[in-house]
Amino acid sequence: MKPLLVPSTFGVLAAFSLFGLAGCTPAATTVQSASTAQAPNPAPAMAATPAPEPKPAPLPQPETKPELPATVVLDGTVLKHTTAGWKLGPQGRTAIHQAAVWIRAQGPGATLVVTGYSSSTGTPAQNLAVSRHRAEFIAQALNNEGVALGKITVQGRGAEKAIASNATREGRLKNERVEVSFQNP
Repeated sequence: MKPLLVPSTFGVLAAFSLFGLAGCTPAATTVQSASTAQAPNPAPAMAATPAPEPKPAPLPQPETKPELPATVVLDGTVLKHTTAGWKLGPQGRTAIHQAAVWIRAQGPGATLVVTGYSSSTGTPAQNLAVSRHRAEFIAQALNNEGVALGKITVQGRGAEKAIASNATREGRLKNERVEVSFQNP
């Protein structure tokens, strides 16, 4: 007798009653369930997947430095002379801060040249002294922002290189200036 393939236990019991095998126990018959009739196909052996190869390390990028800025000019409208010395207005403080950030980012070789100028209202010796004091004040402001004094060269030029007429107050304020120039190594 050929085994009867029945898909479930309920089907086995139905087969017993259908073929008059009600008094038999399932263990005494040759009826097989679908799960035992065929051996399940073994799952294909999973080949061990190789570990992904590590990505190569990125090539080192050359260090980028901020572009060399233009000369910063702090004239008499930003750098004011008071009886106690010099005073920087808000625009001047911002310019000094930005110059300090740039020079610190450049590394050890970059320097600043701080050159003071004056109007021609005094004697040449007075104008030279006043222009030097202006430049020293700005150098100290840069130092207060973290720029080492060794990176700063201070010069006083007096009334030379006037950029406006000394005949008007506005012209004198333009001539009474400090120029901060950047030197890259």
